[in-house]
Amino acid sequence: MHAVAQAPAGKRLDVAPFTSPSTSARISGSAAAVVCAGMLDRSPQSGLPSCASTLTTSQAPSWTPATYANNVASTPVLRFSWSDPTGTVTVPLDTPDQNVSRYDALTFRAARDETSTGDVDLAVEIVDKRGASHTVKVSEAGDALTAFPGTASPLPKIWLRTVRVPLSSLTGVKPQQISEIRISGASRKGTVYLSDLATSWVWPAPTGCRRCRWKAPPWTRATGRARQSIATGAAPVITSAAQEVVIAAGALEASFRVPVDGDTAVASAPQSYQVVASAPVNATIGDGFARLVVTDDDAT
Repeated sequence: MHAVAQAPAGKRLDVAPFTSPSTSARISGSAAAVVCAGMLDRSPQSGLPSCASTLTTSQAPSWTPATYANNVASTPVLRFSWSDPTGTVTVPLDTPDQNVSRYDALTFRAARDETSTGDVDLAVEIVDKRGASHTVKVSEAGDALTAFPGTASPLPKIWLRTVRVPLSSLTGVKPQQISEIRISGASRKGTVYLSDLATSWVWPAPTGCRRCRWKAPPWTRATGRARQSIATGAAPVITSAAQEVVIAAGALEASFRVPVDGDTAVASAPQSYQVVASAPVNATIGDGFARLVVTDDDAT
C-alpha cells in the first residue's frame, strides 16, 4: 500500500507547487521542464500539454479528466527530464521564507514518467546562504521512483508518491538560512513528474493515551471559486464551455452568463444541458450537478 498526504496549509510552506510555469525556478544543464496536465489531449482548453499520451486512463487515474468537467486541467505537475546528471531545476526561497527551522521535513511528490525505463533517481540538494549544502537521493528517502509492477493495462500504474526528507538529517546546513533547493538527475537519464515542493510540519501523534480525541478546527466561510462546464446536446445552441464563478465570503449564491447561439429554426422540443460545478478553491461542493433547459422562442 502507498499513502500520499500533504500537511494543511497552515503547517507547510509551499516552495514550488509546480502547477503553473514559474518565473523563479531555473532549469540548467541537460534538463528540460514543462508544466503538463491531463492526458490524451482531453483537456486542450487548459493550454497545457498532456502529461500522458500512451497510457490508458486506468494506468494514470490522476490525469483522467472528469467526465462532465473535461475543461478542467487534471493534476498539473512539472515534467522534468535530463540526459545526464547536470540537468537541474533550482528553486530559490524568498528571504522571508528562508528560515525553515519551524518545520520538520522537506516534502514533494514524484513519479516516473510514462516513458521512463530502467533505474530512475533524483538528487535533492539543500543549500544555505553560506553556500553549504546537503544532498540526499530520492532512492534513499523512499520508493517514489520505483516502478510499479505489471506489463499491460490496467498495469503498471503511474502514481505520485510523497518524498519526505527530515530536516534533522540535513547535516552541515543551517535551517534558518536555506537559500535554494536543487533537484538534479541522479541516474544517467530519466524523466519524472514533480509536484508540491514544500517544507512541512507534521503534528506528532499523541502518546500515552488509551482513547485519544482530536478536535477539528471550526469551519470558516471563505471565497469560493468553482468552474462550471456545459456539455453539448444534439444540434446544440450552447457549446461546451467553462468559466470561473466566484462566490464572495459570506454569500450563498453567484450569477454567471451562458451564451446562447440563437437561430430561426423551430425546435421540436426544449434542449437540456448538464451544468457542473468542479475544481473548488477554498470551498466544498455539495450538489455539483444541475440541468439547464433552453426553450425555443420561434413560433410554430
